[in-house]
Amino acid sequence: PPSRSDYLARIDGNNNGAAKDYEVYVSDDPNDFGASVASGTLKNVAYTQRIKLTPKNGRYVKFVIRRYR
Repeated sequence: PPSRSDYLARIDGNNNGAAKDYEVYVSDDPNDFGASVASGTLKNVAYTQRIKLTPKNGRYVKFVIRRYR
């Protein structure tokens, strides 16, 4: 199972749609994701940020933005 994911916000200087607070879910069932494998707050930067995941097997990944910039 994956232990990390990368997030890259827009690099054109516009923060429109950029994530701030997030949660990541992994599941074999597209309708039931259970508990998140990661959550946190992303920095307001124009480079790739690494998100550490709790390893979990699954074929579906859901990235939920809880708060935008």
